[in-house]
Amino acid sequence: DCPTRWSSTFQMIDCAIQSFLQEHENADIAHLSMSCQSLDVLHDIHQVLEVAHTAQELLSGECTPTLSMVLPAYELLCEKWSQLQQTIHKLSPYIGVGYTKLKFYIN
Repeated sequence: DCPTRWSSTFQMIDCAIQSFLQEHENADIAHLSMSCQSLDVLHDIHQVLEVAHTAQELLSGECTPTLSMVLPAYELLCEKWSQLQQTIHKLSPYIGVGYTKLKFYIN
């Protein structure tokens, strides 16, 4: 297991996309902006992590998440990641690692 904090990584990327990377609002740091290709990859990563973040937020909002909540959330997470594997080909191997780990926990 890896001590990665998916939600904080998602929130950092979300903040970067929403504010820091908006060149027209931050002309003084425009020279630090990312290439279009890098920004596209960042958006793809954001999309993948958003699924995990949403599931985590749903489950952490409950005092005691029960199996009746956890299993459907995990199944939905698996379904969404499986769909993203088909649409974001560059990240497919990485999504697959998360998908495999999630399936391990479910089984």
